[in-house]
Amino acid sequence: MSLYGYGERGGLVDAELTALATAGATALLQQMVGDGWAGLRDRVVALFARGRDETDVQEDLEEVRADLVAAHDAGD
Repeated sequence: MSLYGYGERGGLVDAELTALATAGATALLQQMVGDGWAGLRDRVVALFARGRDETDVQEDLEEVRADLVAAHDAGD
């Protein structure tokens, strides 16, 4: 029995981590499409760059942002 009551691998912990990841991803995507992106971009780049070139990460994020903005503007 684990501390969480669902065995050593799974159950409640997996569900909670999935919910946390989903909430974080949703908040990030909302910021990427909105006006808040400029103020958040450098911090997100630093987080995702860990061990990678920050310029590459920033380019990847800007490409994804362009796709998100286009989809948002098209009503998708």
